[in-house]
Amino acid sequence: MDGQKLDVDEILAAEPTLRKGIPGLWLQVFLMSVRELQTGDNSEAARYFIFDPGNFAMDIVAEELDLSPEGLRRMIRESFPCAWRGESKRT
Repeated sequence: MDGQKLDVDEILAAEPTLRKGIPGLWLQVFLMSVRELQTGDNSEAARYFIFDPGNFAMDIVAEELDLSPEGLRRMIRESFPCAWRGESKRT
C-alpha cells in the first residue's frame, strides 16, 4: 500500500454497490471529505472526519474498500500532503 494514491473516481467506478445502505452513506461522506481536501477547501469537518482515529465511520468505509482505517488515512496523507495538515492549496 505504500506509495499507493487515492483515486476517488476509481473507487466509485470499481464498486458501485458501495453506494447503497449505511456503508454507502458513510462512503458518500468520506468522498465529500476527500473532495474538499483535493480541491483545497480543507474544511475542518473534512479533516476531522477522515483523521479522527475514533471515527467509527472510517472503519466502515475502510472495511468496504478492503483496507485498514490507518492504511486508508495513510493513502490520503500521501495523496494530499498539504491538505491533511490544514494547509490550503489556494493562495
